[in-house]
Formats: sequence, C-alpha cells, structure tokens
Amino acid sequence: MTEKTKGHGYFRKKKWAKGLASGIAIAGFIVFSAGSAFADEAVQPESKNDNNAYATQAGKTTGSQSVVIDNGAVTKAADKAKKAGVVVSETPNVDKGTDTTSSSLEQSKSEIKHDQDKQVQGLEATTTKQVQNNEAFKEAQEAIHANNQFVADEKAKHEGATTVTVTNDGSTATDGSADQNKKATQTAKQVLSDNQQAVTKYLGEKSKYDATVQQATSLNKAVDTATAELKKNDVTVSVVTRTVTSVAEVEALKKLNDQAIATAKGKVELNKAIMAAYTEKKKASDQVNQDADRKSTDLKNSGVLLTSKKQEVSSADEAKQIGKQNQEAYDKAKKAQADWQKKYNELQSKTSTEGFTKEVVLQALSLATANPEATVKSSASGSTVVTTSYISSSSGSSGYGRILDSTKVLKYNDVGNGWKTEIDYTGLNGLTVSTADGSKHSISRIHRKFEILNQGKTGLNDVYVLNDPTEGFVVARNDGIGDTSDYMKFRVTDTYYYNVDGKEVVFTASEKTPASITYSSLNYNKIGWEGAGAVNGKNVEINGSTVTYHKNDGYNYADNYNTEENVGVTWDTSDSPYQYKGAALGVFTEGTNFTTDFAQWDGSATPAGQTYWFALNTKVVAPVVEVPATAIITKTTVKPVKTEPVSAELVDTKNPVKPTLTLKTLSETKNQKLSASYHGYKLQYKPTVRKSVSDTDKTNTDGQTVAKNATQLYTLHHDNIYANLKKGDKITIIDPLEAGAVPDVAVTKAAAEKAGWGVAYDTGKNTYTFTVTYEGKHLEAPVITWKPIYDKGFYDNTYKVLVNNYEVFSNTVTNYTPRPPKPVKSVLDHSGKDINGAKTFDRNVTFRLTTDYSPYTKTLASAQALGKKFGILDDVQDKAFTVDHSKIKITAVGQDVKNLFDMYHVLSDAGRTDAINNILKELNLVPKGEFYLWVAKDSASFYNNYVKQNKNVTIDLSAKLLVKEGEIVKNDFKQIDFGNSYQSNLVTVEVPNVKPEKHVLDRTGKKVLDGKEVQLGDFVQYLLDGVTVPEKHDTLYQYDGLDKLDTKHDRYTGNWKGIIKGTEYTAEKELVLPYDVTLKNGKVIKAGDKIAKGSSYAFTFEFNQDTNSEFIKKLVTVKWDAKGGQWSYVINQDFLNSLGVKGTFDADFYIEAERIETGDKIENTFINIVNKQEMTAKVITRTPEPPKPKHPEKHALDRTGKKVLDGKEVQLGDFVQYLLDGATIPERHHMLYQYDGLDKLDTKHDRYTGNWKGIIKGTEYTAEKELVLPYDVTLKNGKVIKAGDKIAKGSSYAFTFEFNQSTNSEFIKKLVTVKWDAKGGQWSYVINQDFLNSLGVKGTFDADFYIEVERIAAGEVENTFVNIVNGQEMVAKVTTHTPEPPKPEEPGKPKQSLPNTGSAASMLPVVGMILGLLSLVGLRKSKEN
Repeated sequence: MTEKTKGHGYFRKKKWAKGLASGIAIAGFIVFSAGSAFADEAVQPESKNDNNAYATQAGKTTGSQSVVIDNGAVTKAADKAKKAGVVVSETPNVDKGTDTTSSSLEQSKSEIKHDQDKQVQGLEATTTKQVQNNEAFKEAQEAIHANNQFVADEKAKHEGATTVTVTNDGSTATDGSADQNKKATQTAKQVLSDNQQAVTKYLGEKSKYDATVQQATSLNKAVDTATAELKKNDVTVSVVTRTVTSVAEVEALKKLNDQAIATAKGKVELNKAIMAAYTEKKKASDQVNQDADRKSTDLKNSGVLLTSKKQEVSSADEAKQIGKQNQEAYDKAKKAQADWQKKYNELQSKTSTEGFTKEVVLQALSLATANPEATVKSSASGSTVVTTSYISSSSGSSGYGRILDSTKVLKYNDVGNGWKTEIDYTGLNGLTVSTADGSKHSISRIHRKFEILNQGKTGLNDVYVLNDPTEGFVVARNDGIGDTSDYMKFRVTDTYYYNVDGKEVVFTASEKTPASITYSSLNYNKIGWEGAGAVNGKNVEINGSTVTYHKNDGYNYADNYNTEENVGVTWDTSDSPYQYKGAALGVFTEGTNFTTDFAQWDGSATPAGQTYWFALNTKVVAPVVEVPATAIITKTTVKPVKTEPVSAELVDTKNPVKPTLTLKTLSETKNQKLSASYHGYKLQYKPTVRKSVSDTDKTNTDGQTVAKNATQLYTLHHDNIYANLKKGDKITIIDPLEAGAVPDVAVTKAAAEKAGWGVAYDTGKNTYTFTVTYEGKHLEAPVITWKPIYDKGFYDNTYKVLVNNYEVFSNTVTNYTPRPPKPVKSVLDHSGKDINGAKTFDRNVTFRLTTDYSPYTKTLASAQALGKKFGILDDVQDKAFTVDHSKIKITAVGQDVKNLFDMYHVLSDAGRTDAINNILKELNLVPKGEFYLWVAKDSASFYNNYVKQNKNVTIDLSAKLLVKEGEIVKNDFKQIDFGNSYQSNLVTVEVPNVKPEKHVLDRTGKKVLDGKEVQLGDFVQYLLDGVTVPEKHDTLYQYDGLDKLDTKHDRYTGNWKGIIKGTEYTAEKELVLPYDVTLKNGKVIKAGDKIAKGSSYAFTFEFNQDTNSEFIKKLVTVKWDAKGGQWSYVINQDFLNSLGVKGTFDADFYIEAERIETGDKIENTFINIVNKQEMTAKVITRTPEPPKPKHPEKHALDRTGKKVLDGKEVQLGDFVQYLLDGATIPERHHMLYQYDGLDKLDTKHDRYTGNWKGIIKGTEYTAEKELVLPYDVTLKNGKVIKAGDKIAKGSSYAFTFEFNQSTNSEFIKKLVTVKWDAKGGQWSYVINQDFLNSLGVKGTFDADFYIEVERIAAGEVENTFVNIVNGQEMVAKVTTHTPEPPKPEEPGKPKQSLPNTGSAASMLPVVGMILGLLSLVGLRKSKEN
C-alpha cells in the first residue's frame, strides 16, 4: 500500500510493523555486520522519529532580506529559451550576503552584473542547440513513421496467407541529440528499403510454393489408394513422409511409388506358389511320423534301447524313403531283442548254477583287449620309466616281463600313505562302451586315479603303473609282520571317455548300461590274501567261487585258503575254465566315476619280499549279457516355410515450409530537451545545504534501487554555511534516519570526530547530531555509513542545520530495496508433469529448482555488494532420495550454465570441511545433515549477465526416492542473492503403500477359496486384483500384470475377463473420447460425444477373450505363454499417458483354470507392475488325492460267458473265456496317459483261439463347450447323440465301445491296439494315449476284455492278468483244474468261435470320417458348476 505525502514530492510507503516495535527492531541491528538480515519478507516498520517531518521541510530555511536587482536581461534570455523548448528552471537567488557599506554593495552588484552576462550567454547558447535538436527530431520521426506505416500496410495485406513476423529495431530510439537523430533518419530510410525488398522476395517464393503443394496433394491421394489395395493382399505397407520443395521432387517420388507397388504384387504371387509346395511335403512327413510313433511305442514296450532322431526332408519321396528305413530298423530290432531276451532268460535260469553269477549281469563296458602300446601320462612327479622286466620286490626281480604285455611302466619309489596320482591312458584299441541309445563307442581315453589309503606296517612301497590299462598296476612291499593288522589298501577310480563328432564325451553308467568289472585272481594263502570291492557300485558273487562279498568291510575275498590244493582244481591261470573260483564282479549302474578298493592282508609266511598285481578289466570269468537290442527310429521334420513377408514402402509428401515474411519496425526517437537554469540575487545572505547518497563505489544512488544490506553513504554537504559565519558561532546538524536504515555507528563517529565534529547518536530515535563551534576552519562534511535491511523497502532522508537562529533543511534523497524474490520448487515425473502433493509409483523423479531474479532488473549494485555470494541451497531430506550427479542440469534461458557454479554436496554434518563451514557462515546458512549448495564462481559477472537481466536459473535434480512405501518426501530450497537467502515453496511426493491382491474363486465367482480345498477336475477363477492408482499420481506409462500358473496342477482353459475402471477425472476442456464415460450425476456420455469442460466423469471397460472391439484390442494386450505357464496383460502406454495425473485407475482380471493334479500346496503368483514398480500377491489352495482305481479282477468263464469257473474244473477240450476286468477309474482321477493290459497264458495247458472281445465304458462326463465327437454318446436322459453331431454345452454324457477281433473300424483301430505274442504266450492291449489324455480328470473309465482259449492239457492251470494304469502294475490271477482224461482221446476241435456281443457297424458309425483321435482334445469331462 502506498500513499503520497503532499508538499514532499515523493511517494511514501506506509510501513506497518508486524509484531515488532520499530525501536526494538532497530536496536537489534546496532551492530553493523555483513550478516545482518531480517527474516524472509519481514515488513519495514513506520519511522517513529522526525525523518518524515524533515522530508516535508526539505530545502526550507528561516528569515530573508532582499536587495532589488534588475534581472530582466537574464529572464528575457530565459523566456526565449523556454519558447525554443529548453527546460528552464529558476534556482534560488544567490545570497550575496549583507553588505554594510556602499562600496561593498557596488562590488556585489558588479559581481552580480558579471554573473548576469554570463547567465545570458549560457542561455543563448543552449537555445541555439535546442533549435538544432528540434529540426533533427522532426526529420527522424517522419522517416520512422514512413517505414512503420509501410510495415503495417504490408502486414495487413499478407498476414492472412502466411506468417508475418515483425521485429523492432530500437537503434532509432536515440538520446534526442541532433547528431543521433540525423543518424536515426539514415537508419529509417535504409530499413524501409530493406522491407520493400523483403516483400518482393516473398511474393516470388509464394508462387513456387503454391505450385508444389498442388502436385503433392495429388500424389498423396494416389498413395492412399495403392495402400488400401496392397493391404487386401496382406502386404505390409509403410508410408514414409518426405518434405518436398519443388514440383520436380514430387514427380520423382511418384516414379519410386510405381516401382514399389509393382514389386510387391510380384512377391505376393511367388509366396502363393511356395506355400502350395510346402503343404504337400508336410502331409507326407506327418504320415511317416505317425507310423514312427507307433513303432517306437512297441519297441519301448519290448525293452529295446531306442534312439529317436529327426531328419529334415526336402520332398514327399524323401519322407516315404525314411518310412521304409524305419520298417527295416523295426523288423531288425524285434528279432535282435528276441534273441537278447532268450540269452537273458537263459542266464536268469542259471543264477544258481556253478560258474554263473548269482544274478544276471549286464555289460556295457569292454576292457578285455590288451593294449601294450597305449600311451600313459601321470600327474604325479617322480616317476621313472622302466619295462616290465624291472618290476621287482625287495628280494630282486619278479618275472613279470614274461607274463605282462605292457611295454612301458611308470615306477614310483618309496611312496606311502596319502600318495596320489592321476593317469591318462590314450592311443587305445579294441576297448568300447555301449551307451543308453544303443550305440557302441571306442574308448578314446581312460582317466585313472590312484591313492594309497594304507601302506602297511613295514615301510614304504614301490608302485608300478603299467601302460596297458587292462593290466592295472603292481605293488612291491617289504615282508609284513605276519597278521591281518598289517595290510595295504589302494583306491582306484576309473572314468571312461569316447568321442562324438570330434568332442570328448564321458561315459555314464545306468541300469541298462552298467560298467561291470571283473575282480579275478583273488588269492588266499600263507603269504596273505587279496580282496577287491566296488565302492560306489554293487558287488556280485559267482556260484562256486571261493570269493564272497563281505558287507561289513566292503570287500570280495576268500574266507579260507583257495590254493589249488585247497580247491582241487587249477584256477589261477589265464586259460583255466575255473578262474571264477577266485573271482567276483563289481557292477556300476550310475555315475561317471567307478571306484574300486584293493587290499592285501599279510599272512604268516615270511618271504624275503613280495609283489602284488592288481588288474581292472572285463575279461570274462563268468557269463554276462550285453545291453539289450537297439534301434534307431527316425522322425521327419519339414523346415517350416516362412514366406518372405511382403512389404512396400511408399512415399507421401509433406508440404514445403510455407514462405514467411519478416519485416522490421523502428522505435520512435525523442527530442532531447536541454535544460538551463537562471537565478536572481539576494544581498541578504541565505546559505543552503545539500545531501547526497552514494554506494561504496561513490556512485550516486539517489532515487535508485539498491541491494538489501548493501552499504550506502549519506554525505551532509554544508559548505555554504561558512560564508557568513563568525568565530564562536555554533553549527548543529541533526539527521533522523529512516526505519530499517541501520548505521555503522563506529565508522561514522570515528570519521566525524577526526574531522572535528562532536557526534551524538540516539539509538532509540535512530538519529545523529553533529555539532561544532566555528573557529575559522571549514570542516569536512559528515558522512553517515548505513545499510538498508528490509526487502521492498523505502529509505528517504533529510537533515537540517542550525546556525545560531538560522535553520535550513537539506534536500531529500531516496533509496529502494527490491521486493523479495519468490523462487519456485517443483517435482516432476518422467513425462515432465508436476506431481507436487501426489503419489508416485515411479521412484525416479526430478526435483526442479527455479530462481526468481525479476526483482533485480533495476537494482544498482556496488562492488562491495557484488562481493557477497549468489547461490542456491537445497537442504535435502536425509536418506529420502539419491541424486544422479551425472544427470544434474543447470540451465538459464535454455543454455547450460553449470560451469558458472561451484557445487558442494555434503552428506552429513560431520562431512563439512572448514571451507564449506566458512561459506555457510558467510551466507548465514544452517542446513542440517545432507545438502546441496551451488555458489556462483564470479558474483559480479553472474549478477550482470543473469540476475540483472532476469535470466532465471533452473536446476534439475534427477533423483531416485529411497523411502518406504507410504512415506512422504518433502523438499524446498533457498535462493541466495547478495548473501541474502529466500525460501522457496515446499513440495511433497509420496511413494504409495498399495499392494495387489490375488484370490481364487469358484467358477461362479461368488465363493472365495483362498487356502481352501479344490477338487480334482473343478474349474476355478483366479482374480488378479491390480492396485488402485490413487487420485493424484505420477503419469502412468506402465500398468502390467503377470500370473504364474502352476501348470502341473492347473490347466488354463483360455477363458478370461478384464475390468478396467477410472474415477475422479475432470475435463479440463471440452473433450471427445473414444469410449463411454459416466458423469457424476449418472448421465452416460457415449463415445464420440462431447464432454463439457469442468465435468467430473468415470469410465469402466469390461471385456473377455471373445470381445471383438478395436478399442479394447488397442487398450490391452493379453498373452498366454503355454511353455512357461505365464498369463499376462499389458495396458496400452498411450492410453495410460492420456489419463494425466489426476484420477483413480484400477484393472482387475479373472482367468479360468481346471484343476488337473493333486497337491498339498498349489501356489499361484500374481505380479503387478506399475511404472516399473513390481508388487506381488500369492494365493494357495490344495487338492486331495482322488479315490484309488478299483483293483482289476481276473475270472474264468464258460464259453457262454454265464458260468464262473474260478477255482473249478475245466475239462480237456473245453473252451474258456478269460475275463480281464480292468481297473475302474473313479469319477475324479489323475490325467490318464496309460491303460494297458497283459494276459500271461499257460500255453502248455491253454491254446489261444484268436477270438477276443473288448468293452470300453465312460460315464459322468460333461461337455464344457459345444462338442462334436467321432463316436456315439448317450445323454443323461437316454438320448443318443450320433458321431459327428453336436453335443450341447453343459450336457452330461456317457459312452460304450464294444468290439472284437473282427471289428473293422478306423476309430477302433486307433483307439486300441491288440497283440498276441505266440512265442511268449502273452496277449496284450494298449489304449491310445491321446484318447486317454482327451478324457481329462473328471469322469469314470473302465475297459474289460474277454479272450478265448481251449484247454489242451490236464493239470493246475494259473492265468495272470497284469493291468497297468499310469505306470502302476496291478495283478489279478485265476486258477482252474483239469483232470486227466479217463482214456486218451483226442479232444474235439472247436466248432464255434467266441460269439460277438455287438456290431461294430451299428455301434461306431464313423467309417469314412476324417476325424482322428487328435480331434478328441476338445473333450471335457467335468460338470459345469
């Protein structure tokens, strides 16, 4: 609020104190220091002293005596000057004093006359110069107006057609002098010429532009037509827009488009031809693979080691050729497996026969062939290379050179406990391994580890490693102490390698491909006895061997002497058939490392020295059988044909930049008004005094705005006083200061007293009094040093002088201080939206600090003021966020100004250096903990180039929020100018504490099943309850969901539903949206209709897998990753962006699954991702095991099938039906993948007639959707739905298939495979796995078969039925008895086969249908809730 004080000439600010008495406020600042400052925006109080009253008396004096002086010549010259425009002012009369004599009076008049002449000359000279100024001003203005009128006319003429930019040249705004205005006239004429040329140039460019636009429009229409035609043929058309500048460019682009269209049409025709060829090849490949699957299943069931491989075919003929190869491999493998089974059975029957192993041993390893030239390399140092003849004990040579084939020996002298070495044998021949795929590979390398676990009690040993790996190693030791406590123990580990395609592969043993190693020549005599044992394998004994396995110590050895005398046969020679007498086997059925421990216990004999030979090989001492037969079945693949996508790039055009017109106006000039003054004269003396104000640079600051707290100097000029003084006169100067003008009392007083003044300062009145008694000496004027301490302050000052009874007031000087700046703090999200007071999911935000330098544009700053610092302080909330220093941006008017500042980042109070503390002290800043401080490097330059020009500085701090969910981050900053600090606004942002939810619902969606039981076959809905985005939030760019299904337990049905909601939205302007919204009053605004500005609205989108809406397709993308079991949705980023930062948002989804497996803890996880923030919710259910299948049964029936013969008598020649009553699968069950049956006939007593019958039943099935099946079904109401007809959704149905050996139905042939193994006497059936899978987990299932036999021999006859369901074998048996006939008679031959119980033709009317079992995948078995 301002008010004008009349008679003063200044606008006076009314300064109301707020809570502070002015006296107290001033007293608080008596100490004059650089840090003096009030709080931000403190209001300057009203002065309570005489300052305002003095201002009203400025320039006034008391008393006057005048002498009449004729001043006409002066006033006449002054009037003439006024008419010419000179600003003429009349100054106070010159007081010439009071003369006491005439001579002195004349002298005064003479002086006055001389002064009058001088005044007249000055006025006349000024008048002449003013006339010149007037003429130059007129000419300049006329030229400027001519130019500006031209600009106005041309702008009006052309601005409807283009952009007319008018700039202004201010150079013609001169100081008004004649010379400058003449220059302005020349400038105006040149600018007018330039403007005229600019108009001419524009008209030419516009003509060219119009022609180009016309041609470009025609081309764009052609592109649109071609694009539509190509897209009909699935051509991907991309349209590139190019800006054209001429008609020639448009015509060139048209040629390019024509070529691209022709090329695309050619590629479309080529792709059609490629796909036709691929279809033929794929059909042939599928037929071969179906046959390969059947053969593979049969071979696996018979025990063949099957290798499946794939081969890409390039033609249908090539696929058929592979089919023939598969047939040959199949026939060969069937025969080989039968031979292998025969040998296996033979060994199985002899597991109690001498010379045979006590269990059948398979052998995949062959280490029997001697390798005397093999290469051997050791990891242990210190070995000596010798030959076998050098192997010796302590008593001398041992003669191994005669019996060993090895040509090289590594000898290790004197080694003992803990000694280890690793040996690699290479360059091997005749050694093989058989792998699980049936392949036999040559061993390329044997890696053998040796370790002495116990050296014996009589010193170190010598170890001889033979280069033939089949011969092992020899150990020489000193004679022992003669009892079993003295023993040697060695551990040997073998690993076998072979090469495949140039790469080394390690052999892995298995149950079907074991490594079986012979432990032979295990002697027990007076010298001692030897033992060996498989450490990580199985030890197998041989019937009749003296060597047995001792579980307590893990070794195979003889319990008694087994010399030739003790055993009775010569067994310990390489050609003896009785080698098994001193042998056992180590069988390794897993792993890649095969470890054997060898031991030698000392006996009672005392030889001079002894050597012991330990060998690892597979030389046969008891029969073993190699791995089962092998077969390679090849499946074909057809390289998918991916036709090259056809695309065409067309070019449309963008119009050239429209020519624009730029014109220039000129600022008007001014006429320099010269000033002149004249005065009259008084002979009565009347002295005046003057006051001036300046800064420390001696710059006049009167009427200027100066920086707060910048030192100012009041000078009290009073020289005139001395002209009429006499000694003894007292001079008194009184100067009351403005409120908020804080003086430096010490400096002021010291300077004045030094000049001779008496000084008194009244603190309460903020008033100075200077006094002196005149003694003939002129004193220097007093200087008051002071500072303005308030923002937006008004400081005026007037002083008065008292000399005896004479009183005079000085002029009034005035200063202002700038209003307090208002720096702005904001917090921005990734899209640049201000989210102050909002909640942000994205923890990456930008804190923006923007200074306010607008108050300083007219501020006059001294060097002393500029010696204080300019800076910015951000006292950040400790541990609330981190700032990426590499991304800090400091800009002003769009330019990077980071190099203008020194930045200080302090993490804690303890981290402050002395230099930083000094800066903070200088700036009166007291931040706590972590803070950022930027200080301008050069205050003067920064002030002149940025502050004074109002070029505000913006600092962007790229930050990552560290607070927990639900916590609020607060931030502001201080702007520091001239060492004064100003607080910005406070911003807040919160990380939302929200979580998604996950629930499991029943099929109706009404019952919550979280943590509860879900039955096998039930359908559930998983609710993915996404987080609700709060009303004020950061700009959304991501709202995704991912559901991790446990696909072992749940089958995704493909059904899902989504609900997306938004509320609390407000139309900031009139809107048209592509979707319906609901206003706050309930009114629905349809898509495409206008929403009035200011309306509050909400929206809801409900959709599912069947929704066919282009808007929904763009809005949300749903994906199902069957392999990974992950269901996900992504909401369109552009849609999310369009929602802005105000309004709630929520997305919920329901996905349907069928429970297909049991489990105690079935977990489902939902991950909701909002702006990169992942939030997880889980739900758990359990599913109990279903009832177990009813155990199969086996019965014997008479030929009619009516009489049960279990345990009863059957006569020779009678025909019997064996009923194979398969297990009944309960209504809820595990997914079926196997339902097989095997009947073991006693072919000595029963002859299979070849007649059989089957009945397959299923009940309690429900159609989960409309179905078409390749077989008849019966509904619950008894209605029969024929094969190929539709079964309504929700229908409960059952099926029954009856068939026999004569049924000729393609469906039955695919459904069940029946085989008769005459040699093994086994009748079997296999139900198709795809059909079983199609039944799901809900619905009963049962298969019964009848097979017919003739009783051909007397005796107790047992028949066994093995029913295999999902790998579980269940056995049922039945026994009958046939007595010996009274006399030998040939039993009658059967006259009738097993009667049929139904007609395949009437039961399965699917002959000719193309539907295979794969068409059953749509079958559903569980009832709809």
